[in-house]
Amino acid sequence: IAHRAGLPKVVVKNVDFGALYAGQLKDFDLAMAGIFISPEGEKNVDFSSVYQNVTSGILVKKGSPLTQDTLKDALVGYYLGSTSQYDFLKDQVQVTQEPRAYQGVPEMSAAIASGQADATLLDLPLQLIAEKNSNGALEVIAQVKSVGEVAALLPKGSPNTATVNTVLAGMEESGELKSLEEKWFFPTLGRN
Repeated sequence: IAHRAGLPKVVVKNVDFGALYAGQLKDFDLAMAGIFISPEGEKNVDFSSVYQNVTSGILVKKGSPLTQDTLKDALVGYYLGSTSQYDFLKDQVQVTQEPRAYQGVPEMSAAIASGQADATLLDLPLQLIAEKNSNGALEVIAQVKSVGEVAALLPKGSPNTATVNTVLAGMEESGELKSLEEKWFFPTLGRN
């Protein structure tokens, strides 16, 4: 995006996602990290046009008898702050046990491995990476529609939103987004 917008360089920083999404950080131009559009977020930040649609995956211990249909009675973990996945568990799955929030993917994977959770619900790409990194101990058993549209995040009122949208549209039209996904994204998942 920076290259297509004519910028000679970029500075990449790792920041607190909660503060970023809440609109508390102002010293940035653009954030991209599998960020989902939500009504809550739109109150605090601007989003670009959608550049990817993502579903969630259910991750369990390899050989678990759990299925998508039996998830209702399981103890399920989700990513702390993911209101869409929490709401999906409560409203769609109608879990009988209160879902547990975890700080990140390593904590979620460890909870399954140690028996603190029967399963976790998280963005499918992250679940596939967790499966791949588990050396066969964990597996994704289902894909569910609990999240959706991925976009770039910009500060509220950013003058760059229109430019980012134009660049993303050009990358979509030229096939560059798909090409980047196939070259860099799918190999990290272990499958597509």
